[in-house]
Amino acid sequence: MARPKKRTLDYFEVDVGIAQNLKVRKLINRKGGARALGVFMYLLCRIYKNGYYIDCNSDVIFEIAADLYEQEDYVMEVILYCMEIRLFDQGMYDRHQILTSRGIQERYAALQNQRKRISVVEQYDLLNDDDSTDDVSSEETRVSSEETLEKRHLFGGNCTKGDVSSEEMAMECSEETHDNGHNFGINAGEKVVSSEETHVTNESAKKFIFFSTVKSASDKVEGKCLTEECVPTPVGPYGESKIKAENYIIAHFAPKALERPYHDFDDNDSVMKGKQVYIMRPCMIHGPGNKGNLNLLYGVVSKGLPWPLGAFENRRSFTSIGNLCVVIEGLLTQNVPSGIYHMGDDEAFSTNELIQVICEALGKKAHIWCIPKGLMNGVAKVGGWFHLPLNPLRMQKLTENYVVSNAKIKAALGITRMPVRAKDGLMDTIRSFKQ
Repeated sequence: MARPKKRTLDYFEVDVGIAQNLKVRKLINRKGGARALGVFMYLLCRIYKNGYYIDCNSDVIFEIAADLYEQEDYVMEVILYCMEIRLFDQGMYDRHQILTSRGIQERYAALQNQRKRISVVEQYDLLNDDDSTDDVSSEETRVSSEETLEKRHLFGGNCTKGDVSSEEMAMECSEETHDNGHNFGINAGEKVVSSEETHVTNESAKKFIFFSTVKSASDKVEGKCLTEECVPTPVGPYGESKIKAENYIIAHFAPKALERPYHDFDDNDSVMKGKQVYIMRPCMIHGPGNKGNLNLLYGVVSKGLPWPLGAFENRRSFTSIGNLCVVIEGLLTQNVPSGIYHMGDDEAFSTNELIQVICEALGKKAHIWCIPKGLMNGVAKVGGWFHLPLNPLRMQKLTENYVVSNAKIKAALGITRMPVRAKDGLMDTIRSFKQ
């Protein structure tokens, strides 16, 4: 009688540089230090003990919290953040309520290959899933070339990487995964430079403007507002791909700037004299015909639905298309120093104020409910358990501050105020939704 296939692992290897990995550093820095790392490592142990995934439900969260002497809501907070920064696969959690990732499955396949047998649940397979959003190949392990050569064949794939470290594996998987945004963003930066490089080196081309995003600088704002003097710590494919595109461009025009913590540069750093390079980092741009999150909020308010988060007075910056056009015209027509510039309107708005502006444009009365914060956080916690639209992660996004400073670009243009008031720009955008 043949021996039954053993799905679980007795051990897994941990890279000695795990704490220096960018994603793990974000987890440690933003979710409680060594506590967060302890939860993450414990989750990996449970996952590999089970095979390559674990169920993620209220009973499992209770067990993990009890084992670690932690609160259940803190464990869930760490798990949600791990999914946000793609240490775990968000799609697998949403569809099957499990924790896994492409990297975990690659390590599992490699180690199982040594035993020449493997057991796989087809619907949980990420190595042959083109829709996978996880791009972290190995935050936690290191594999040999023999293991890596075979790892995807075990799942039916065709990966043939060689012996690499966890950092290199993470980069390689990012480059392989087209639908997670990384490849698009990085290639965009490369194509912008390579396709325009011959024009930029011509005497007729004096200006080079690249549109990035404030999300390339930070996913959260620490302190009063976000300025250009910040160490880039993007989260997610959008911001991470943008900062890589920025770095690619800076490396061509002012390579020494990459040695500085803020990547700041000016005309004196340029290796192409007589040329000026601008990296624009606008916050959320809006204008007539806008499509995006502002439309979603408009849809809720226009139906007369109450806004239940009135007790939260968060403030966020926006960028009116009118102000953006003025800035771009200034860059093209004035002698503005090269560099990185954040962009936003002068005034920041709370979500409550934004709803009032929408209602004013619609000629309706605003319905804002000031439900106690503790109660709403409790509702979000329950939503996390039952996979409802309002969960702790979305609650955080809806209520956090994100104010962006435009002082540097105004000083460079020699103006004291942006020509379009934030409210006027928002009113123009909202009125366009009615047409």
